[in-house]
Amino acid sequence: MNNDNGILTLEKDIVTPSTMVLAPYHHEWYQATIIDRYAGEIYSKERTSKIIETSCLHWSSSPEGIRRAMKFQLDYHKKSPLAIQPELNIFAFPTMSPEQFGCFWIFPWHVWKKGGDKYGSYIIFLNGARMDFPVSYYVLNKQYQRTCEAFFKYKKSIAEQ
Repeated sequence: MNNDNGILTLEKDIVTPSTMVLAPYHHEWYQATIIDRYAGEIYSKERTSKIIETSCLHWSSSPEGIRRAMKFQLDYHKKSPLAIQPELNIFAFPTMSPEQFGCFWIFPWHVWKKGGDKYGSYIIFLNGARMDFPVSYYVLNKQYQRTCEAFFKYKKSIAEQ
């Protein structure tokens, strides 16, 4: 981790078991923020979609392969959750199409409470941090449920072997 003028950056932008959210960031040099349970906000020059891709490759998977698996196993065609590193419980879901700059990636392992209405939603994380999202509670909750379904399907398939 680097600390340039009070701004935390990483040598290699990847998600870890302590990543809570990948957020788009509008800045001259930075395009995303990795919100970490312990380190706080870490700024990246990469877009959230590129961080997801790099993280999947780091953990020996690919976003395309995971999306194909989600489509095959759970019939998810759009905004599929990703099992980035299932053994470490690194699952994430997008709040909107991952191609859109405003897409947040949420890592539900850290969610304590969630709420909102049709105009917006929020999450309170296990560390007490609260974050607002520009999507309805219905969308946020549906994505959360889909990710939990993927998590349990994965864990069940491991247990049955």
